[in-house]
Amino acid sequence: MLATRPPPTEAHEVHGLRFREAMYRALAEKAPIPVVLSDVRSGEIVFTNQVANDVFNHGQSPVGAATLDFYENPEDREVLFATLRAEGGLREYPLRLRRSDGSVGEFLVYMLPSPIDDRVLVYSYLLDVTRQRVAEHSLERRNDDMERILANVGEGLLMIDRDGVIQGERSAAVDRWLRAPRAGEKLWELTGDRDSSFGQWLELGWEAVVDGVLPLELCLEQLPRLLRLEDRFIEVAVTPITDAAGEIEQALVVLSDKTEAVARERAEREQRELSSLFDRLLRDRAGVVEMAEETERMLQQLDTGPAPGDAIRLLHTLKGNFGLFGLGALAEICHELESSATESGVAPTREARAPLTMAWERVEERLGVFLDARDDDHVELGHAD
Repeated sequence: MLATRPPPTEAHEVHGLRFREAMYRALAEKAPIPVVLSDVRSGEIVFTNQVANDVFNHGQSPVGAATLDFYENPEDREVLFATLRAEGGLREYPLRLRRSDGSVGEFLVYMLPSPIDDRVLVYSYLLDVTRQRVAEHSLERRNDDMERILANVGEGLLMIDRDGVIQGERSAAVDRWLRAPRAGEKLWELTGDRDSSFGQWLELGWEAVVDGVLPLELCLEQLPRLLRLEDRFIEVAVTPITDAAGEIEQALVVLSDKTEAVARERAEREQRELSSLFDRLLRDRAGVVEMAEETERMLQQLDTGPAPGDAIRLLHTLKGNFGLFGLGALAEICHELESSATESGVAPTREARAPLTMAWERVEERLGVFLDARDDDHVELGHAD
């Protein structure tokens, strides 16, 4: 028969506890962080390793002391031990402790009870996380600063990855001018919701950028830049960010409101075109008058709210007439309205046609100065709202 092992006696159990205690003590002495062994009931210090002595007690052992006076807030000790008794052990308990040089650090406390004889001892492992906390607080401050910047900066700022997917944070202007991007949404999908032609060209252009077949500068130059919204024009600038090998990883996208700049450019262009129109007026007065009368009739028809097909036809005719008489700015506005109506299937509203109406009113006002109202070929200028 096999010999049976006798049941453990109390002496065996005590021997086992003491062996475990000796093992813990040996490990604590070698630990690279402060370790303190204390009596849970009395608070008496039973053991400290040299690291704890150096950090908290000027290199001297406090063994036998009633307690280590290293709490920044003395009340924290009672709370700490009450929590230990309630939970039976602690992991990553945050505590602010005062070092022997007077500085205060942030520590994570691990407490492991170790009953021995008639005492309940506890090993306290003190992990100094001050540097990590400082770094975290610094990062939090930077993040807060960045959030304030993104909330108040005038431009729209966002990042996209190599596939064009919108990444992370963005400035408030993006949501204000466009909308909040959906998870996993690509830049051309977001912009295409407001200007489908722009979105389509952007997708094709970005594919050429990441393919790398053509020179990067050439591909970037081919990207569409002016996004047309209902009430404004937004310039879209894309700046790729490459890795060490020169491969595109991300891109910074900057959206800038160019509405006023576009309006100024159009006004300057209109002025130049008006000069050409006045030259045409001297040579072909009847033709200019006929064009003005026809323009008035078609604008009035647009005011009546025609069907989408009829509105597109009227805008197309206006675009052609303006082009023939050198009024490129007006022709361009008509083209934008025609394209929008064709894509949406909806006739442009009065608000959408406002740029066309105002631009024509500026032309007819200047023409009115030169046209002789007493002439049989005169036209009653003054488009009704």
